[in-house]
Amino acid sequence: MEFCKCRPPHPMVVRTSWTNKNPGRRFKSCRKLRAYSGCGFFYWVDPEMCERSKRVIPGLLRRIRDLEAEKSSFDEGEVGAR
Repeated sequence: MEFCKCRPPHPMVVRTSWTNKNPGRRFKSCRKLRAYSGCGFFYWVDPEMCERSKRVIPGLLRRIRDLEAEKSSFDEGEVGAR
């Protein structure tokens, strides 16, 4: 188990970045976010993605969100019609 630089140290956690620059890229960080007085310790677990992946993945994620929103509004419409 790895620990951050806080006093006392906390076990580090693996998180996933969903930014456009690093979509789906995993990193390890302090359990407590810096905004909540964590130490800010951070390092990437996954290697950097190629430029094409950085362009394609955000578009695919947007399409999924759009389809889920469309399905949700369709489902709500059907429930109201019954």
